[in-house]
Amino acid sequence: MTSDQAKNEIALRIEKKNITSSRKNSAGSSIMKGFSFKKPNTAGSNNGGQLPEILNQILEEVAQEGSLSLVKAAVAMGADPASKMKKSKHEALAKATTAGHARVVDFLIRNGASFGEVRLKVRFTPTDYALLSATYKGHAELVSCLIASHGANPMTEQWPREIEETQHYWAETQVRLPKLSVLDGISRWNNVADGMS
Repeated sequence: MTSDQAKNEIALRIEKKNITSSRKNSAGSSIMKGFSFKKPNTAGSNNGGQLPEILNQILEEVAQEGSLSLVKAAVAMGADPASKMKKSKHEALAKATTAGHARVVDFLIRNGASFGEVRLKVRFTPTDYALLSATYKGHAELVSCLIASHGANPMTEQWPREIEETQHYWAETQVRLPKLSVLDGISRWNNVADGMS
């Protein structure tokens, strides 16, 4: 898909969202007609304020679909991969990661998206944990991308959360529990040779 075709597709999706939101607004105003107060007409002034929000929603959709050309077009038209709003959290990066779209994840990270803030006293970063998740889902290309291009730690490991909080108990009882790790995740792949490369 060319960049012009991708931009046209994004424009069509924007138009669909505008039509849907205008239908919701008109349905709400028809209910209000029975009351004595009037709802001001804010459709023209509010549309400019809604466009970035609509673009960010479309960015989430196309990131989940895995279309890199549509993701690039949405970003070129004003969608923000790193957008964090108070009311709604845009999760284009999380959706692309869950679906295993390595090229989309790479593009979003290079354009400012992140998996979260690095916390003090935590051994691994959010990118490391995204790597761990991608490994257990068998997304070999994404695993390679996160390690080679974005510095994810291939030695990432994690105890199951409920066990992590009670490690002292498990240490006293000498019970061996499974720990999630990148190497364990790769060993579970159907084609381990892909993972080891």
